[in-house]
Order: sequence, then structure tokens, then C-alpha cells
Amino acid sequence: MDQIRVDQKGLPKSKRYGIGELLRMVDLKRATYYDERKRIANKLDKYADIKIIIKEIGKVAQNLLNQTFDATIPYTVLHTDVSQIRLGSSTWTYMSIILDQALKRF
Repeated sequence: MDQIRVDQKGLPKSKRYGIGELLRMVDLKRATYYDERKRIANKLDKYADIKIIIKEIGKVAQNLLNQTFDATIPYTVLHTDVSQIRLGSSTWTYMSIILDQALKRF
């Protein structure tokens, strides 16, 4: 988006694309564009403190299964996945599935 504006800098204003026109072409809301520009301009990361804590907590677990998924005792091998789903009202929800390898059910 900014590159288009830089490329048009030498043109007279009447020949340049307006920001509203560019945003319509890429189907982006004006508020989203300005929020993103503000985020990029602000070099201060508001989550820096949290990221340090997460790195301390987020240790990699040992590979106890060694890719062997043939459990016979319930609740010893569980698989999980989290998916983000857009609802009809343009809101998002999250679905988390947990599968027990021994029972082969959700």
C-alpha cells in the first residue's frame, strides 16, 4: 500500500489514488489500515514483559511417545487441536478437540 503511494509521489494530486480508493481495492477497512500503521510506527512492544515470561514458562517437553501412538490405556495419549472459526455474525470462536488415542473418540 505504501509502495503504491511512494510510486505516485511525482504525480499531480489529481492523478494519484486516494487512500480510501486504495483501501477499497484491497478490501481493507480504514481503521484497520491506520491501526496497523500506528503499530508499525510504534517500536515499543507493549507485550515485551509478557514475552519474557512466556519464554521462561514455554519449555519444550520431552518426547515421551517417540511417535508411538498405539496406547491401550485410556487417558495416557491425548491429541488436541485448536481451530479458529468465523461465525455468521463476523465474529470468531475457537474450537478445541481432544482425542483419546486408546478410546478412539472425542
